[in-house]
Amino acid sequence: MTLMLEEKILEEIVSEQSRSPKNWARTYFNNFYMHFPADGASPKSYEIMTADLWDVPYGEAAHSERKAKQTRREFYKTINDTIRELIRGKRLPRDAEEIGGQYLALMEDPNMVHDLVIKHDATVDERRDELHNAFCSLYLPIYIALREQGYAKEDLSS
Repeated sequence: MTLMLEEKILEEIVSEQSRSPKNWARTYFNNFYMHFPADGASPKSYEIMTADLWDVPYGEAAHSERKAKQTRREFYKTINDTIRELIRGKRLPRDAEEIGGQYLALMEDPNMVHDLVIKHDATVDERRDELHNAFCSLYLPIYIALREQGYAKEDLSS
């Protein structure tokens, strides 16, 4: 089953690449990176959520039975645990625990984006697409592992 799911995901990605060659990762993964730990402990999404929602199950707002039964706290703990497990299994580099922070620093710091755009003679949107595509190789193993655990694409990308 694992190999079949991974092949299905890779087929979806190839299809998205053919439809949107320049921004395929952004269109396929959408906001998946927002679920990553920004500081090694909590995802960027933590900042925009109020404390009273942490222990409320997703319920009907989820796209899979797995996520529907979980609270936000449990969902994000699963993501953090998955990242750590992939690092221990050497399927991700040691600093991948900081992937959310690395990505957000590049995407949200206007000076960083501006410098990268100037150096690469590209527009801000073009450079963001390139960065998103590059980060895909790091977060694809995380995405696949979470899908293997029963999460739907929409659970992870919205």
